[in-house]
Amino acid sequence: MSDTAEILEAFSRLDGVFGALVLNGEGQICAEHLVDFADRDGLSAAVHRSRNLAGRLTGALGQGNLTQQALEFEDSQVIVEILEGGHALAVAAAATANLGRIRLELRKNRKAVESSLA
Repeated sequence: MSDTAEILEAFSRLDGVFGALVLNGEGQICAEHLVDFADRDGLSAAVHRSRNLAGRLTGALGQGNLTQQALEFEDSQVIVEILEGGHALAVAAAATANLGRIRLELRKNRKAVESSLA
């Protein structure tokens, strides 16, 4: 199993997390590990579109580069960490999952995912 696959699988062990995926700059899935999340294509499309929109908005605000975004829905949430090289690491979770824990794990694993994609 690759380093990226192992890291993504570890996210799914967190309480309430459905899994994680890595997208390239064009929105294509580079790696994934999803459990109990049926619409992987819908997830990747939503992450890609929201990332592009948020990137344009942050540019207009002049606040520097977008580093992370959260999409919160009635029954779920998606946290996206923007990686080097145009990649994005997205974690899908239940609405009740601990957002702070997910964000901590994203920060801890960011460099390892970037290295495994290089």
